[in-house]
Amino acid sequence: MHHDKQLGFVVKTIGFLNADKVKDFYWSGTGDIFTISEREGTTMNVKTIYSFYMINEEEQKVTNLQHATKGGGKGITSRLVGQEKKFEFRKIARHEDPNTMSSAVWDFSGRFFAIIGEMKPFDREKLKSFRIFSMFGELLTLKEKVVMLSHFAFRPRPTGILTKNQLTKLRQTYRETYAKKLREEDRLEKASANKGISDSKKVVRDKFLNEFFMPLRQEYEKNIDQ
Repeated sequence: MHHDKQLGFVVKTIGFLNADKVKDFYWSGTGDIFTISEREGTTMNVKTIYSFYMINEEEQKVTNLQHATKGGGKGITSRLVGQEKKFEFRKIARHEDPNTMSSAVWDFSGRFFAIIGEMKPFDREKLKSFRIFSMFGELLTLKEKVVMLSHFAFRPRPTGILTKNQLTKLRQTYRETYAKKLREEDRLEKASANKGISDSKKVVRDKFLNEFFMPLRQEYEKNIDQ
């Protein structure tokens, strides 16, 4: 979707994805990542595949055109080849769901994706599992055989905890409010670091004196007495 001054908001197709086996489609909150679930196999051995895709804009080619200048020389003008933007759907992850039945959901920010599965739909214990993935399809958490799990949901996160006026005031006064506190924290951190360095030097010095220098000194003094 883009905004045209004359036509308003215009929706354009950016590409196609083979959807013969697609069961469900899940948009990420980031806007440029999505997940699809596909059904594969026969009726008795059907399985669900979850695939993560990232939408990438293809780099447009630039051509250099020569033209004559007013002084009779030659100039070069760069121009994009083709005005239409092109996109590709790059598969970044693929996961096979071991459950008989499953559902999935993105969190509100588009950072995490969860698959909730049920091994045996008609089992009285209703053992379920859930897996949480990163936005790039990396498995982060796996919980299996969760008894009587009936619902899964991500906790909604607020877009901001400060109002616009509070943010403006904070930008204007944060130096006066926090400068002294931050300087004191820096001083304590440096003092702690310096103490750590001093302590480590003392350990090395004591080890040198006790294990090397003093034994040699005592041996030397003993030989002098003889």
